[in-house]
Amino acid sequence: MTENQILDILADAISDAGYWSWWIAAFPHSIQLEFGGTYLNFPPSDTSEVLNSRIALKFKNPKSVSFISKQEHQTENNKQWFDQFHNDELGNQTCSYGEFSFTNHDIISSIVSQAIVIDTIHGYSPNDKQFMAEKYQLAFWAGEFGIVIAADEIKFLGDDGIIELEQIPKLNEQWWTYWKKYHELRNSENALPIDYRCELTIPFSE
Repeated sequence: MTENQILDILADAISDAGYWSWWIAAFPHSIQLEFGGTYLNFPPSDTSEVLNSRIALKFKNPKSVSFISKQEHQTENNKQWFDQFHNDELGNQTCSYGEFSFTNHDIISSIVSQAIVIDTIHGYSPNDKQFMAEKYQLAFWAGEFGIVIAADEIKFLGDDGIIELEQIPKLNEQWWTYWKKYHELRNSENALPIDYRCELTIPFSE
């Protein structure tokens, strides 16, 4: 499986039912985005809890970082929405399925073209021709808000540390195994804790 194929799996695993929960940057070295509600299986230590689905994407040596929005947003004290988001003042932002990509330049270009406001906070604009030439890109919408990044390197982090790229397909497969078990036990005395992600997709047999 190629790197791009794995990144496509990750994009779907994050954006299908996931949400963007936070970001933090240490320019010029890195920017990190955090997500929850993913289709990745990180089993909890306590089986009475819903499995952990958090993952962080750390972009190292970013070349271009821009926050995007679909309309002008009025904020108090001239604080930008992305600053509010960083400060946990805005709440989680649900990812827009089909508008989240690391690899598809057509999707990335479409996302950028939809932006009414582009706030480039590091490097150059995503409209610069150099953007698509960088080694890694990411663009996505999470409702009205989004981000566009180009960088030299991506790292994947879970609660227990680094996640290797090669682990992602297996983590996604394990999530679907969990989803199947969830529905098999759904109406039994051994039913698993309610998980909104599993409720979004019902097996055809039901």
